[in-house]
Amino acid sequence: MKRSRWTAGTLALAALAGAGAFAFHKVMVSLNAARALAESPENKTTAGVDKDQNGIRDEVDALIAKEYQATPAQTKAAQNLARILQITAQSGEMTRPEALVLANKASDAIGCFMSATSEEKMSSQTMKLIDFTFNTAERQKNDRRYSTLLSGQAFTIKDCK
Repeated sequence: MKRSRWTAGTLALAALAGAGAFAFHKVMVSLNAARALAESPENKTTAGVDKDQNGIRDEVDALIAKEYQATPAQTKAAQNLARILQITAQSGEMTRPEALVLANKASDAIGCFMSATSEEKMSSQTMKLIDFTFNTAERQKNDRRYSTLLSGQAFTIKDCK
């Protein structure tokens, strides 16, 4: 049996978005799908495979193409958030100042994603993107390290520009 590791930020995001038992079940289903992808030979590094070199791993690109096509704004917002999450997934040696710069960019990306996503789907869609990005032990370790570097910081999520 595999155990999942959740960062405090991930749990807070689910709580803030009002995730109930059904939403939690949907998140766990997406986490299992993400883990299955992680076991592919192409996912042996934190960088994974990004054939078009757009800063988003191919399996996350496929998820965005399938799940985040409600509007062009939603697609763009999901891609921007995915790029930030991918940097975090590869952030093994990041310093605190670098983490703070990235967190400000992440706040902007989250604000745009929130603006482009319907309220009722916000939690499940955000969690699915997170699950597909942090789908290996090493990526999750980097996410926890990044969260530790940001410990005690407050960020404002701004409206999309």
